[in-house]
Amino acid sequence: MPALRLRGAGRAGPSIADMRRAREAEEDEYLLEDSLLDDLEEDLQTNERALARKIRLFDRALNFLVLAILVELAGRAVQ
Repeated sequence: MPALRLRGAGRAGPSIADMRRAREAEEDEYLLEDSLLDDLEEDLQTNERALARKIRLFDRALNFLVLAILVELAGRAVQ
């Protein structure tokens, strides 16, 4: 489960946007590549936002599960 809790890809290397800004090249040669990279960058940002929401939901579900286990154990201890 630790893999589900990793935050972003900052440790994996530079972002696509940073690499594109650093590149010195002719605009015409890279027009199609830039278009594809724009789409990829947008998709990655969308996925990162969705993953951030899912991580919060996962944390809440995990907390609820722990609470349910504690309530069950407390109920058994009382009996």
